[in-house]
Amino acid sequence: MRSELGEMGKFQNGSTANDEGSNNLICVNPKNICLKKDEIFNLTATIYSENFNDKLIIWSTSNPDVATVINGEVTAKAIGKAYIYAEVLDGSGECDYCCVDVEEQKLNKKVGQFVFDCKIGKIFKKLFKR
Repeated sequence: MRSELGEMGKFQNGSTANDEGSNNLICVNPKNICLKKDEIFNLTATIYSENFNDKLIIWSTSNPDVATVINGEVTAKAIGKAYIYAEVLDGSGECDYCCVDVEEQKLNKKVGQFVFDCKIGKIFKKLFKR
């Protein structure tokens, strides 16, 4: 399994990750996703080889505290960044990745406004109740 990506899309061992349009054996789509905590997203990995009959893919994550992956299904666990790798299990070391950003869930303005309006309404009812 690959080590975490370093600068400019290079792995620590010096090889590079697959870019769109490259001649690599495997391609993960999409390349980048942004999720909220507990959200689930299914990645796809396509193998481009007529000679590779097994087509077994090993999925892994660079940061299991932020995002986990099982058979391409990514689950966001905590705020942060993780790389999800798909590696062809043929000994070639061919792999591709997707960058996952997990962001904080933001309060919907309409819901927040409704709660605020309800609280103000209760205050007015108490003030003017006779």
